[in-house]
Amino acid sequence: MTAGTAKSGPGALHIGTSGWAYRGWKEHLYKGVPQRCWLVRYAEVFRAVEVNATFYRLMKPETLARWHDETPDDFVFTAKGHRVVTHTRKLRDVGDAIRRSRDNMGPLAGKLRVVLWQLPAKLVKDLDVLKAFGADIREWPTVRHVLEFRDDTWFDDEVRAVLDEAGLGTCVSDSPRWPRWDATTAGIGYARLHGHERLYASCYGAEGLRHWTMVVRGWLDAGLDVHVYFDNDAEGFAPSDAQCLATMLGEDGKAA
Repeated sequence: MTAGTAKSGPGALHIGTSGWAYRGWKEHLYKGVPQRCWLVRYAEVFRAVEVNATFYRLMKPETLARWHDETPDDFVFTAKGHRVVTHTRKLRDVGDAIRRSRDNMGPLAGKLRVVLWQLPAKLVKDLDVLKAFGADIREWPTVRHVLEFRDDTWFDDEVRAVLDEAGLGTCVSDSPRWPRWDATTAGIGYARLHGHERLYASCYGAEGLRHWTMVVRGWLDAGLDVHVYFDNDAEGFAPSDAQCLATMLGEDGKAA
């Protein structure tokens, strides 16, 4: 079965993992596959991935072009926004940095659907900063933008209204370290499953995914564009959990 992008109800569903180049996956997902072919193999199983490397550095154009060419036409990339925007400038005066990131990721073309902006855990609510970021992000109108808040001062109706007005999504982040806000905005449902009991490590399994199956079905029924990425990759559980969720949702992974 191929898991990843499918139609289920009125919304589009994207399931994948946070990254794909993990040596710990060699004995299952990549068994017998040379490392240079890992993305090709990944794209045979999943139709969506969340890229971590873009948080740390601007990418070489030839690298992004290769990723584009090695994946099927219906493959979806989410890229983490650069840390200069979120952690150095903390969303302040970031128009130039957003433009650089936008131009840098051009080789992914139409396969780049979402940029995830992961905020620092100590960044507290500031509506003026959020509104200014919403204005700056207009420099990159060709993709959806999602914010992952890691401080619960952001979790209120004022913030939700600003996000909706700016067309910004919010991430439902499941982990033992950061608070979780079960909110959706701007027509997108985005979940990052970091490991419920052990950060980046614990397995969800069928029992742990029952809740998320109900969440995803609710989002799809509401007509949201749905993205679910598993970040519990330290001990190799992310691929099997992603496949398990796809199976529980009854989707075949083929893009509609």
